[in-house]
Amino acid sequence: MQQTWAIISLTWKAALRFRLIWVLAVLLVLCVVGLPLIIKDDGTARGLTQILMTYTLSAITAILGLATIWLSCGTLARDVEECQMQMVATKPIHRWQIWLGKWLGIMGLNAALLALAGGTVYGMVLFRSSKLSEKQREILYREVLIGRASVKEAVRDLEPQVEEVFQKEAPQRLTADEMQDKKLIEGFKAQIREAYKAREQIIRPGYMREWKLNVPAAQGFATNHIVVLRVKFMSASGGSQSYPTIWEVGKPESPNQVRATKMLTTDTFHEFPIPANTFEKDGTLTVRLTNPSQNNVPLLAPLEEGLEVLYRESSFILNFVRGLAIIFCWFGLLAALGLTAASFMSFSMAAFACIGLLIVVMSGGILKEVIKDRTLFGRGGHEEAQTEVVWTKVKEGVDVVMIGVYGVLLGVIQAVEDYSPIESLSSGRSITWGQLAKAYGLMWLLFGGVCSTVGIITFTRRELATAQSKV
Repeated sequence: MQQTWAIISLTWKAALRFRLIWVLAVLLVLCVVGLPLIIKDDGTARGLTQILMTYTLSAITAILGLATIWLSCGTLARDVEECQMQMVATKPIHRWQIWLGKWLGIMGLNAALLALAGGTVYGMVLFRSSKLSEKQREILYREVLIGRASVKEAVRDLEPQVEEVFQKEAPQRLTADEMQDKKLIEGFKAQIREAYKAREQIIRPGYMREWKLNVPAAQGFATNHIVVLRVKFMSASGGSQSYPTIWEVGKPESPNQVRATKMLTTDTFHEFPIPANTFEKDGTLTVRLTNPSQNNVPLLAPLEEGLEVLYRESSFILNFVRGLAIIFCWFGLLAALGLTAASFMSFSMAAFACIGLLIVVMSGGILKEVIKDRTLFGRGGHEEAQTEVVWTKVKEGVDVVMIGVYGVLLGVIQAVEDYSPIESLSSGRSITWGQLAKAYGLMWLLFGGVCSTVGIITFTRRELATAQSKV
């Protein structure tokens, strides 16, 4: 590893010589300290974390992400363009060691800068939280500055019932030609599926809905363990209105069951604490929601987000460190991408290609629309299809290729977005060790591994002696 450490040391020295690390350090500290001063919070725990977590961590990720791409493209491409790499390559060192040393050097700089920025954010959170009111501080430490795991009721598989109803009603409601139309069939099944969901979601006046959630970790809960019920419901009449609701938490007829009437607003998430002793010995929690008769309007509790149990899984500092570790994981993928581009491109072209790819990645919404419409060019009329047959065929060919490319890109984007830690940290959600391991496995071993293999092979086969030839 002596040769690799030499490349790492040269990478650090180059960054220090060009004062890059000092500029980034000052910029990150100013960002963390300056944003809360520019953007005022509303004095609540949620407002505080929205600024100190969401905005500052997003800004830190953007600054360090762009710096990682810029440095990874420049440190390799510049060495080739300035003929320094030709001198290094003559030494007893393999090309893959040069590539790996560059990557490790960049990640070492990222680790130092991210630790500085993360420590500053944590210090600002503790400093600003001391200025909140006592009630808001209690909310902050109970709902935000904590790592909370989440449990929802398992959604029942409706596909067997949907298929059964479809096979029974489709021959009576669809013609033979319509039965061959896949889009029409999927639309018909979607209607059946929504009808089944409505039966389970709607709570008519005077009726009750029951949830049973299995929380194995509850067997180890202490009596003072922080457990929160997060609920959301809607009204059949629409709009945002307040309704009285009756909640029963715990096994029926149990002495530990808690019963309360709460005036709650529709289309809004509500959180309220529940005693840890309402769980049964096997970790089962029974929750009942009754829609009082005086409401005279059905309530709707969504299957996906109607109710969930949040409980303390870890401390905030541990959760915060795991969140920073996932952000660090992103930088590793960006560094590999920049070095791969620089393995066969000039500095300017490599930086342009990587930044352009980032723009495409941030345009995930556009990719979804294109894939949904199955075309890049929009839907033309029947007259256009007859008068421009050749152009229509060209567009169809382009659509076939680009829809496939966009599908792969969207799959990668969604896979990476699933491991975004910023929203979890700002809402007090736990980032588990399993999620951390999956993030590194996906972004470093899979995506990063493929990218690094391409970059190393390309750089190994590159002819450095002709890199500076001029015409």
